[in-house]
Amino acid sequence: MMPVIQNIKYSGINIFMIDQDIIQTASNNLKQAFENRTEHTKDFSTVHNVFSQNVLNKVHNYILNDSDKVWTLETTSSGEEMHIPRNKIIWHSDTVIEELHMAMESITPQVQKVLDNPVNFVGIILWQDYENYKIDWHTDNPILMATIQIYLAGSKKNPGTEFELNEGEYHNCEFIPNTGYFLNQTERRLRHHTTGSVPPNVSRYSLFGMWQN
Repeated sequence: MMPVIQNIKYSGINIFMIDQDIIQTASNNLKQAFENRTEHTKDFSTVHNVFSQNVLNKVHNYILNDSDKVWTLETTSSGEEMHIPRNKIIWHSDTVIEELHMAMESITPQVQKVLDNPVNFVGIILWQDYENYKIDWHTDNPILMATIQIYLAGSKKNPGTEFELNEGEYHNCEFIPNTGYFLNQTERRLRHHTTGSVPPNVSRYSLFGMWQN
């Protein structure tokens, strides 16, 4: 079923279409960040300075001011609500969510080349983690062949994400907005966890992109 077109307010103006300039800018940003990623192992890379300021401004405006957005509870892989301090948005027509979806999809050829695998883009998730959110050591859903998480907004007091690269070797991705990581999950699935809990009166926003066979 096609998403319903909604009348979205952005910067005080009613808009009915997505911004092609933002899509192009965000696409170029992601392609450049992916190309310039720091590869720590074949499975794990970090990305830095991902989005330009105009893209970040639109994302922040959406997070703070868009009254039409609807957060839903995080769910398990089978679709059951988890009742943990994490909300998500996976689609919102004619907003920056749709624009980010299209931008993330545009780097699929680069992802396919790195993985040497003709993976398909699944979509994005905008996550909002709030007080007491944490996740213990885990691996991602086994159907996912590649994932990218980009920290978007929130206090630097927020926990980062620590990865076990090899036995006894770890890497901590601190929570620094506009940075993140990419996982190539075709051969290994690296265990990872948050380095603590989200503190009181703080939110932790990030963007998650996914590819599968």
